[in-house]
Amino acid sequence: MKTINLFRILFAFISVMMLSPACNDDLIKDDIDADNSGDKSKLPVMTISSPGNVTYESADITASWNNTGDEIIEAGFVYSLNESFIPTEVVTVKKISGSSMDTTLSLSSETNYFIKAYAQTQNNGIAYSDPVNITTPVAPVFEHTYLFGKYTATDIDVNTGEPEGDSYEVTISQRGTSYNKINIANIWGGGRTIEATVDFEKKTISVATTSVIHIDSTHGNVYMWGFDIQDNKIVYLDVAIANYDDNGNIEFTQWAAHVSAGNFGYYTTTMKKEQ
Repeated sequence: MKTINLFRILFAFISVMMLSPACNDDLIKDDIDADNSGDKSKLPVMTISSPGNVTYESADITASWNNTGDEIIEAGFVYSLNESFIPTEVVTVKKISGSSMDTTLSLSSETNYFIKAYAQTQNNGIAYSDPVNITTPVAPVFEHTYLFGKYTATDIDVNTGEPEGDSYEVTISQRGTSYNKINIANIWGGGRTIEATVDFEKKTISVATTSVIHIDSTHGNVYMWGFDIQDNKIVYLDVAIANYDDNGNIEFTQWAAHVSAGNFGYYTTTMKKEQ
């Protein structure tokens, strides 16, 4: 017959009790209906506004509350795919202005969401707003997918009209799941990838002047700056603009390879789609 070791059983029981986590009254973010501690009558009244600027991937949301004298130590929004709010996603707003807050929620397309605002007080627990409900629209489709692929690019000096250097390869691809953003790799032969925006109606591609196309060992960042000639003077633009045709051939008409000390040159860049 086996002998039961009572000491081992008692030791195991004590060990389990010591290792078990203690329950607390803080915000239980997986269950927004958790009981509040403190005086619920002193909780602030939360008011949430109808979401604005609802797109296929985001929505702007604001909320406010009345001042009860109890310090707000954390506030934000909880959202879920169902009215029970289980499971729940929590977005804590770090910057609160007085008794209001706002943020942009990152969402998925064609999805129904339930959203509440919350505020955790110093002494009386957590206050929640009534829920609001939104459905995000269908994500737009990138229309001109023929832009994707490899190109043979040539930089032409605007002053001489002659090609500068050898032709080189440029690759264009969709930027993530965006419906109008693309990545352009190796423009000017600089070896870097920049972001650009496509306007399908105008058939233009815009590159912001903050785009770094190359890093020079002497002059540092080289930027792609668009420019125009006005009254025989060069006027720099916010973007460098290219036009493209139905075959995907692209031309950046006027742009400068700009560095802090000046410009490497002024160019027209043609990009012929490789078959």
